[in-house]
Amino acid sequence: MSICFLAPQFASKQDRIELACTTLSKQIGGARAAALQNALRVAAGELVPGKTMISIVQPGTLSVANQKAQTRAFLDLL
Repeated sequence: MSICFLAPQFASKQDRIELACTTLSKQIGGARAAALQNALRVAAGELVPGKTMISIVQPGTLSVANQKAQTRAFLDLL
């Protein structure tokens, strides 16, 4: 099961991590998906636009603390 994909910069797009919220809920359950989305939004702040698709744009520009928080959000799913 994959819950997100990483897309490097290409064409006119920037580096990003993407998650489809509806698919994510089906894969890991609504409560866990909501917890992950909330944790990612806290970690990445304004770099997370959208409601039905979470796209963390330029995750490498986050502070080290926020990058670690983002990683913890994914690891907490295990």
